[in-house]
Amino acid sequence: MTKFILFITFISAASFSFGQSIDNAYGPVPTREFIKTIGETYILLPLNKSDVQQGYDSFESKNNKKLPASASGMHLTLISAEQDKRAYFKDSVGNEYDTFVNGYNVFDIIPLNDFIAAKKLFLNKPLWLNDDEIRNGNPLDLDDRTPSIKNLRFDKVIVTDITLSWTNNAPFVFHVKTAKGQTGYIETSVSGTNNTKLPENLFYTHFYDKDPKTLYHFTPAMWQIIKGGGLPVRGMPLDAAILMMGRPTKINTSTLGTKVRTQLVYGDTDPSYYYFEGNKYVGRN
Repeated sequence: MTKFILFITFISAASFSFGQSIDNAYGPVPTREFIKTIGETYILLPLNKSDVQQGYDSFESKNNKKLPASASGMHLTLISAEQDKRAYFKDSVGNEYDTFVNGYNVFDIIPLNDFIAAKKLFLNKPLWLNDDEIRNGNPLDLDDRTPSIKNLRFDKVIVTDITLSWTNNAPFVFHVKTAKGQTGYIETSVSGTNNTKLPENLFYTHFYDKDPKTLYHFTPAMWQIIKGGGLPVRGMPLDAAILMMGRPTKINTSTLGTKVRTQLVYGDTDPSYYYFEGNKYVGRN
């Protein structure tokens, strides 16, 4: 009787890393639950251009006054918090402010230590793009339509500056420069602390901290196919398909005798399935 073994691996914070040198799927800085960061200092993010006039709707002082846009960059220490209720902060002179805890996070602030760590880790350092493009213009102006610079995936860039974005879900603006002197930016998080952890905002969705072309030894023709994106072609190696399509939601692996079969699952509510036999792509449904 043939022995059938089924292994199911879920892609989670600790289970899947695409050859990254730092073992944290949410980013290179350790993730902490917001309600467990009492005593940490946070920094108030700048408002996007359309919200500057109205100020910070999310924070109120004891006399019910909103913080003005000029409060951007203010340091606030978290003194208490309760999930789905209120969080209370204190500034450097003892003034208290409170805001709503939306599930597990609070709008408009990020841990100061994340900002410090991001600069320490990456300022003036090389990264390799997992995005195809870098944006240009003003990252605080949601109506800015300055054209992006495209066709850059896997290219090496130097991080020339790191500034604050307007959203706690992607709170950092990595300003980068390519080998050709092209400049632009990418918005990202560096940890899962005080954000929704959406895949499109995660650090490793946007960057590699090592050159992927030294991690995976594909032919030049295969690299061109991968860089072009889209769907895998029959016979494509599993690693190449994941590089091309991005991180799957789930990987299912089964062994039937000596044959290994792998299923990549993309999506939760309406998933797509991609099948591999012997590490080679055979089809989808």
